[in-house]
Parts: sequence; structure tokens; C-alpha cells
Amino acid sequence: MKFTIFIGQATNQTRYELDADPSITVLEALEALRGGKAPEILYRHSCHHGSCGTCGALVNGTPRLICVTKLGDLGTREIHLKPLEKMERLGGLAVWPGPFFAKLPDTDYLRPSTREAGDEAFDPDQAVLRLEDCIECGLCFSACPVEGEFLGPAALLAVAVEREKHPDREKEMLDLAGGPTGVELCEKRYECSKVCPQGLAPGRKIAELRKLLG
Repeated sequence: MKFTIFIGQATNQTRYELDADPSITVLEALEALRGGKAPEILYRHSCHHGSCGTCGALVNGTPRLICVTKLGDLGTREIHLKPLEKMERLGGLAVWPGPFFAKLPDTDYLRPSTREAGDEAFDPDQAVLRLEDCIECGLCFSACPVEGEFLGPAALLAVAVEREKHPDREKEMLDLAGGPTGVELCEKRYECSKVCPQGLAPGRKIAELRKLLG
């Protein structure tokens, strides 16, 4: 099938034509273009299977991981690609997620392990492991309609999980959630939950925090 891929904003788009099997992913399509007639295309990726979180982009207006989004699943042969919103744009589809990471609190939920399996000193009972399955892709952050100083879905999800797993930090976490950048700024549209590739439902956790705060 022939696909037309547009990259960039509506007023400054570059158009590419590609003959491709609908079963390939958007990332594979970009790799085919970059390896052929469009070496100038810029994007970020690493794992190719939805676990590293680096390849997020707006695909026909929706934040998605392009490494697991198949061309044929989009229901159209015209594919519009834009960089994620609210991120620092590097060029093409490539963004630096600094604004997203700056919002994240210091919690176990988003703190990587300091020891790795295979190390002689590795002790699974002592290692600091990630809670849940957040891959820090920033899709929820990009999809959230709230602008400004709002902590955002991933950060408040981290707060909620930290409160549940560490009762000694409950007051600290609730103070953060109830602060001027916390849950009251959420517009309850649940766009964050719709786009989360891990199905973590940050919108539900934000609602739970709001209920706890009365």
C-alpha cells in the first residue's frame, strides 16, 4: 500500500510517499524513509518494542509510541506526525523530555534501581525497584490539556503510589498533591489514561488523591 507521511506543523510540513506493508510500524516506516530517500528525518528511539519510552510522537493528533503503532491500525493512508507537545523540540520529531522529568517527584515509583540483576551484590529484597510499569514516555504529559505549573499525570501517579507503599510519607505526598500545582488543576478529561501505553490509568489515581484530600 502507498502511504503519505506528513512530518511537522500544518504550516511547515514535509510530505513523503512510501510503499509499505500495513503491518509495519510507524517507526519502521520512518527507518525505511531515513535509509532511503529522506536521510534528514529526525526522531528518537531505542528498544523497538514499547519499553524504553523514547519514541513518542503525535500520530494523527494522538500521542503514541511509534515503535508499536502499525500503519494499518491507523485506518488511513495519510499519516500526520508531529513532535510531542510540552517538550523541548530538538528537530523533526525528536524532543528532549526535560520539562516532563522536571515535574517528577523523588519517589521509588520513578527512581531506577541502583543494582542490576547479574551483579554479585544483587539482592532483590534490597534493590530499589520501579513500582508499577511506567516507562516515562511522557505521552500522558503531552496529552494533558492543562497548561502551566500543573505537576501532571505521571508525577501525581507517582505521588499516589508512593503514599500507598510508604505510609510514613503520606503527609508529604498529600501535601504535594494538595498544593497549588496539584490535583485541583486537573480538568478531569482523562486524556492521560487514554494514551498511557502501560494502562496505568493516572487519571484514576488523581481522582483518588482528590477524594482523600476532601
